[in-house]
Amino acid sequence: MKRKNPKHLVPYYMLTASFLFVLLPVLGGCGNAYTRQYNNLGLAEVKGIVTLDGQPLPNALVHFEHENKTYSYGETNKHGEYQLHFDSHKTGVLPGSKIVRIWTTRQNSDSDSEQETQGNPVQERIPSQYNQKSTLTVVVEAGKTQTFNFDLKSGK
Repeated sequence: MKRKNPKHLVPYYMLTASFLFVLLPVLGGCGNAYTRQYNNLGLAEVKGIVTLDGQPLPNALVHFEHENKTYSYGETNKHGEYQLHFDSHKTGVLPGSKIVRIWTTRQNSDSDSEQETQGNPVQERIPSQYNQKSTLTVVVEAGKTQTFNFDLKSGK
């Protein structure tokens, strides 16, 4: 016996189409939500140059760290130039006082151990007063583009 489709039920394709018309505008707005959230943070664009004993310092990690241990980060290019990133999608730094930490090795800032590559320890070229025990501080102002250059001394 063949069933008849009752007239009071909505066909499947109409339900699917209705669902898509409701869902698409919601999903389409997700990208704008991130933009609005970034705009409310007052991020400042920060860039600069890092030198060691007067020479550009390539491939150095630069962190601007808040007292609560959150940070923005960047890496210097072959000319020692860096630009800080708030996260993987957005450049910038939250405003306020920051401790600046600069490394040439890829070690965790909370670790005292040296990074090892193929069994050989890699010595940090930068004295600890610029990274683990940093004495470098800056104040980042909201919504401004700022340049902070650092001329580090190796102590040699």
